[in-house]
Amino acid sequence: MSQDNVRDSGSGGWQSRLRSRSRNSSFSDPIETVSISAAQRHGCNNRFTGGGRDVNANLSDISPHYDTLSLDVGRRAEDMSSPKLAVSSILAFPTGLATSPGPSSSFLSCVVCGLTPPGPPLHGCDSGHLVCAACRDMGGALLSCPRCGSGNLNIRQTVAEELLMTELDRNRLVFCPYKSVGCNKITRSQLMSQHRDTCLFRPVKCPKGMFSLSCTYIGPLCTIQQHARDKHSLHQGVTTLQPGLISSKMFDKSPDRTCCDDKSNAKFQPLELTHNEDLFYCYFERVVDRRLWFFFIRMFGTEEQAKKFQGSIMIGHSALDRGDHASAGVRYLGPVASYKMRKEEIRNKGLILAVPDEFLKSCKVGNVLFRVWFQVKEIG
Repeated sequence: MSQDNVRDSGSGGWQSRLRSRSRNSSFSDPIETVSISAAQRHGCNNRFTGGGRDVNANLSDISPHYDTLSLDVGRRAEDMSSPKLAVSSILAFPTGLATSPGPSSSFLSCVVCGLTPPGPPLHGCDSGHLVCAACRDMGGALLSCPRCGSGNLNIRQTVAEELLMTELDRNRLVFCPYKSVGCNKITRSQLMSQHRDTCLFRPVKCPKGMFSLSCTYIGPLCTIQQHARDKHSLHQGVTTLQPGLISSKMFDKSPDRTCCDDKSNAKFQPLELTHNEDLFYCYFERVVDRRLWFFFIRMFGTEEQAKKFQGSIMIGHSALDRGDHASAGVRYLGPVASYKMRKEEIRNKGLILAVPDEFLKSCKVGNVLFRVWFQVKEIG
């Protein structure tokens, strides 16, 4: 590495601007995320609904295939109609979609025109002030550095070139990887991972998949509630008392026979629970060798989204009215599980309510074994 490339005269070279940018934690990127979503077209504006209403999601419009990212350069003008994006200035560099080299706060900007160069080679003066190729060509031999007055603008800035390549790659505009199933989100490559984890079109398994292999359906998140209703009726047998609070009765085999005496494990149909636009499913099962029932709430969302909620599970006498959850005999109050958590992890982290057979037997009246309430509340 030559001395010219590392020299910093303190007069505003790219090296000093880089250090200044690193120190300034409040630096804001002037180029905003471009979002062109097809959620409205597929009925995913209001993601999930409660109270027995149908979701406006047309499953036949959704392709079942989740292809890898495919950039259709020929359709850029059609897909990127946002006024925030000047389509004519998009560069195909190095592949896919690239951001426009407009006026920039980048530390790698030309000291003459103030723009970020579209790519190497980069030249400048011996103080590290960059001058883009267009300005060098326009100014010719008469051009001098406007910062320090140096007339030698032919020094190759190799370190700055490496940093520019990294910056251009981070700022490249890319489509959401779930574009093939309906999402037309376009954003910088460095921000896409955050969108991908919360995209309404990301693939999820049927809620029954945690307990049963009878349904292997995998589809976009924004359609999973409708699938669970149409194919498995997971919204039935539930009374919604208020947003985020449901009640249900567990019916037994008969007035004189109980499933608490069965010699085999039992897994029951999950119950749908919604809180505004967030979707949860409530699970319970009986493990015969431990003579325990396990109850938990699982959010169809990321771990960070699940942390925003507190769950309550309440078990009470069968004779209690649906609104008598304050009289429940046993209860759980704590975090809810996130979508990616496995059943074993949920147990190990204590995100469950464990209830013995004998307690549930004491709750039985007629052929109703117990009443259960599930509730989620947003915290913070």
